[in-house]
Amino acid sequence: MSMGWGAALKLRRVLENTEHVVAVELICAAQGVEQRSPLEPAPGTRRVYERLRSVVPPLLDDRPVGIDIEAAARLIRDGGLSDLAGE
Repeated sequence: MSMGWGAALKLRRVLENTEHVVAVELICAAQGVEQRSPLEPAPGTRRVYERLRSVVPPLLDDRPVGIDIEAAARLIRDGGLSDLAGE
């Protein structure tokens, strides 16, 4: 295996881990938005919140969140939030 191939594999793992970290952050931020009700987030934040909630339901009861994290990471990976940039 060449050094370039090894570096590419390492980069892939880094990107996958980053997707999961950002997914957890988004889920926590969405919960925070809900905790601050009746205050409303800014319009851009609202659009991201709504897009995330279309694939990840609110955490109303204790449950494993692995499926939620994967759904949020898939949303990031598939560019599901990229059309909201700059709106």
